[in-house]
Amino acid sequence: MSSNRLRSGFKLIDVDDPGILESLARIDVMSDEQIRELAHGEPQIMVDAAEHIIAKRHLGSSVPPRAT
Repeated sequence: MSSNRLRSGFKLIDVDDPGILESLARIDVMSDEQIRELAHGEPQIMVDAAEHIIAKRHLGSSVPPRAT
C-alpha cells in the first residue's frame, strides 16, 4: 500500500484548484446539521465522510457530535 492512500480507498492529493478550495471553505463554515443535510440521501461513503468531518471538529471537545 502506498503512503498516499488511506484504508478507505481514497487517494490523498494536493488540491490547488480555486473552485475546489472555495467549495471546501464553504463546507468548513457549515454547521454539523448543515453538513448532515448536505450528505442526506447521498451514497454511504459520502455520509461517512460527512460524519468524519464532524467528528474531527469535535476532537478534544467535551461535547460529542450528535449523530442523526
